[in-house]
Amino acid sequence: METSTIIFAATLVVAFVFLRWLITPIPHATPHEIEEVRRSYNPSSHTSQTSFSNGNSTPTTRSRPSTRQVTDSMIEVVQAIAPQLTPGQIRYDLESSGSVEDTVNRYMETGSLPFPPGESAPAPPPAATDADTSAHNIPPSTVSFNLLEKYGIDPAEGEEGSADAGWGSNKQERTTQLQRKRQQMILNARKRLATSLANDLEEHL
Repeated sequence: METSTIIFAATLVVAFVFLRWLITPIPHATPHEIEEVRRSYNPSSHTSQTSFSNGNSTPTTRSRPSTRQVTDSMIEVVQAIAPQLTPGQIRYDLESSGSVEDTVNRYMETGSLPFPPGESAPAPPPAATDADTSAHNIPPSTVSFNLLEKYGIDPAEGEEGSADAGWGSNKQERTTQLQRKRQQMILNARKRLATSLANDLEEHL
């Protein structure tokens, strides 16, 4: 009799605890607890918020990339090779390339350089006069020899060629190397012109 009574009382206690567990509502997690759980499963999410400081929701702005420093000596070297370019053109290209050699190579390939924003190409020259027309009628061979005399180029020296010794260590060496490149470019154009004239003569014979 006593044993059955004890079993009955224990059963009531277990049933009471079970019913209380069913009736008790599940507590809701606070936002702080949810954030802690999320961080524990994704640690990298904390580092992704480094742009925010002390609860401030405004992200830090990224700084714009600065342009490369351009000196007056760099502009002078390029202008000695291409005097028809404006200082604005040269500076604008040097700011993007950062190298005098790259800017000169781009000029030799394209024949010009882009104008910076807000600067436009100079106005075209006035209408050609009779003197200008006669100047345009000068044979190409004469123009070629005039260029050789103007820049003091010896065709015999240009045909020998020279190995590229690399970029000079000072302004004087760089200016000399760039002048040699310009002379070689004129000699190459002269050779192409001579070949073109020879081909034209062969076609008409």
